[in-house]
Amino acid sequence: MDLISQLKEEHVQITRSFVALKDGLKVKKVEDHDFSSEIQNLQTVLVSHLNLEDQLLYPFFKNSKQEELISLGKSFSDEMGKIAKAALAFFAKYGEDNLVTIKNKPQFQKELLGIITVVIKRVHVEESILFPAYENYQKK
Repeated sequence: MDLISQLKEEHVQITRSFVALKDGLKVKKVEDHDFSSEIQNLQTVLVSHLNLEDQLLYPFFKNSKQEELISLGKSFSDEMGKIAKAALAFFAKYGEDNLVTIKNKPQFQKELLGIITVVIKRVHVEESILFPAYENYQKK
């Protein structure tokens, strides 16, 4: 599987996890262990995805001979760094907690929904701008 196909597949997995988590916030049963599993799954996929971008996608832009690609890659990389920092801080903050018991707390929900909103927006921007730029210049 090529890089962009793999990243897009991971976007699908990340989006599915977000939908499951949003749905999980609506379930009031304390014994709902799927919520904790979904958070752990999301963390695993997201960290793997970020590493793949850092190792293969952003270096392509950084090493380009075209200034517009270098600038585009730097812009996306810098923004993703901020998003990743926020997401990883979220996982660190709640990683040791019993997510089943805190999932109905307003602060947790607010932070989770904030991460979901930012990452979903980022997925759309990557797929509409960054990935096509990579594919177009990769072919040249």
